[in-house]
Order: sequence, then structure tokens, then C-alpha cells
Amino acid sequence: MLEQVLNDAERSALGAADAVNSLLDALRAHLKEVTSNTVAHVELERDASKQLQGAAMEAANRGMRFINACMRMNEEMQQLPQLTAQVKELGRKVDEFESQLNRLVPR
Repeated sequence: MLEQVLNDAERSALGAADAVNSLLDALRAHLKEVTSNTVAHVELERDASKQLQGAAMEAANRGMRFINACMRMNEEMQQLPQLTAQVKELGRKVDEFESQLNRLVPR
């Protein structure tokens, strides 16, 4: 009878060990899957970060070029009043020339 109880206990222990081994194998498989997914996500995030950084740098460079163009245009626009004055002076001189020409050469 003792031998029967020991055999039953041994079979139960073997069954429990098999169940634990089966659970551990399933856990290993799931951990492997999770780890590979995590690595893929980290790689994806790294690649996205690189692309975002490149796009941000390109946007910053374009912004700087735009700002520089605006500054150059502002400098050129500051010369506009002087140019306007020169054009007005030239117009007065042309009017004066025309007036003198009309006095000298009758029509």
C-alpha cells in the first residue's frame, strides 16, 4: 500500500513537473515574442527619430534662409526712399531741361 501511495505521489509529481515545464516553455516563447516586438519597436522609434531630426534640421535651415532673405530685402527697402528722392530729382531736372529747351527752341 505504501508503495502504491509512493507511486501515485511520484506520478502526480511527474505530472506537475510536466505541467510546470510546459508553462515555462510557453513563457519562454511569449518572452521571446515580446522581446522581438520590443526590439522592432525600439528600432522603429530610432528610425522615426532620425527622420524627424533630419526634417527639423531641414526646416530650420529653410527658416534661416527665409530670415536672411527678409533681412536682405529689408536692407534693400531701406534704400528705397533715397531712390525715390533721386527719381523725383531726375524728374525735376527733366522738367527744367524741357522748360529751357522750350524757351530756346520755339515750336
